[in-house]
Formats: sequence, structure tokens, C-alpha cells
Amino acid sequence: MPAIAGVSGRLRFGGYGVPQAQPGPEQEKNILRNQAEALKADLEIITRRLQDLETEAADE
Repeated sequence: MPAIAGVSGRLRFGGYGVPQAQPGPEQEKNILRNQAEALKADLEIITRRLQDLETEAADE
């Protein structure tokens, strides 16, 4: 009998969790909208920082 055998010599379920449920269409749209807004905000921060660095380089 293998070392990982359980009751009656059957092999135990091997370490996989319960699969996550897929979000419904409305929930997925909300998730994607939130991600898009977060990415827009990040891009705005990056763009402003890049402009600041370019302005500093031009002033030097």
C-alpha cells in the first residue's frame, strides 16, 4: 500500500483546492472597469513624472 493511501487503500485527493467560481457577466464588467480606472490613474502618474523629468532635464 502506498504511503499516501487513505481508507481502503485508495489514493487521497492530491493537493488541489476547490476551483474558484467564475464571475458573472456584470461582476466581470465591474472588475474590468475598476482595473481600467486603476490603470488610467497609474498611467497619468507615470506621464506626469515623465514630464517632470523632461522639464528638469531641459532646465539644466
